[in-house]
Amino acid sequence: MGEKPNTTIEFGLNIIHYSLNKSMHSDVVIIGGGLGGLSAGTYLSQHGINVTLIEEQLQVGGYSIAFKRDEFIFDVALHAIPGCAPNQPFYDILTQLKIADNLTFIKLKNAFNVYLSNYNFLIPNNISEFFLKLIDEFPEEQNGLNRLKNYISKHGQLYYDVVDGRSNVFKIITQFVPRIPDFLTNSQISTDVFLNKFIKSQRLKSLLYQAAVFFGEPMSAFPAVNFIIMFYLLFTCGMYTIKGGGQALTNALKSKMLEQQVIAEEYMGLRSLDKTAELRKSFLAHMNEFNSLENLYNYPKESIFVW
Repeated sequence: MGEKPNTTIEFGLNIIHYSLNKSMHSDVVIIGGGLGGLSAGTYLSQHGINVTLIEEQLQVGGYSIAFKRDEFIFDVALHAIPGCAPNQPFYDILTQLKIADNLTFIKLKNAFNVYLSNYNFLIPNNISEFFLKLIDEFPEEQNGLNRLKNYISKHGQLYYDVVDGRSNVFKIITQFVPRIPDFLTNSQISTDVFLNKFIKSQRLKSLLYQAAVFFGEPMSAFPAVNFIIMFYLLFTCGMYTIKGGGQALTNALKSKMLEQQVIAEEYMGLRSLDKTAELRKSFLAHMNEFNSLENLYNYPKESIFVW
């Protein structure tokens, strides 16, 4: 494709006006270097597009990073990722970004250990084992559990393919058209209403909802279609962890993105705490001046700093 695209990663609010000025020569400016920003930058740069990615912090990765205290390393996120085997959803995305071969995935033996007051339940990382264990624990719910499993098995992957948008439209349309009424209904009702069609026990519903609990929404507010997709991804595809944790994923994305370009990383303004405090006061005093990018460009570069 001729010359390699020029991809730049800029770090720190202290250089934001410098970054924005320079990035006007880019085809695309990405604000934020989390997994979404890194993935977008990697994909675009691999297709010959000049990219500038601007990150407020002194490292990219967002929540997908690790930090060290004494001899301990803390992986702050991405402890369990669904669909990391070949031909599964997350692996396909990483293959498209050309980093799947740079990562090692380890399938988890168990999914979650759930504690509900004085009750706990270990969820297996396999949909068949999960439902067998639930039936053993809640024998009176066997019929509803079997119906729920069949429903998710029938609809889960199709719902995901439709929402994901990367599958062949002509391949899935004949399957999806007859299920549009169900899809629309499940888009409008909550997970709580959906599970009530199959399950009576509130404790059992709470165990099933672990597939989506990390979204931070109660099941009464979480759309049923999202729950079905998440349940399919986590328990049908299975959950994995990445060797090296979330930081390994961030490193792979950053390395792949920077392969495409002339590296231009800036680390300006790492100053003493006293100097930073003075600059913070100066910045706050001039906040009302930043009503346009032009004013931001013209503000003295040494006075814009990392929070």
